[in-house]
Amino acid sequence: GFVEKDKVVRFGYVDQENHQRLKKLQELVQKTDGQEITVLVERVVEGDIQRVALKVRPRTGWGGNGKLG
Repeated sequence: GFVEKDKVVRFGYVDQENHQRLKKLQELVQKTDGQEITVLVERVVEGDIQRVALKVRPRTGWGGNGKLG
């Protein structure tokens, strides 16, 4: 899972070049309810920066606010 200081590099197909003020991120989460999205993060591990692929699954009705928490 995510750890403190992870830097999100890509969220599904959304990255720093195409997020359109995070509008594309919102669109992606809305249209993928219940489907897995790969999130690529940069993480410092023992002084080295590593890219780690994580999975999230947006869904309504999980008991909290929003689809991701």
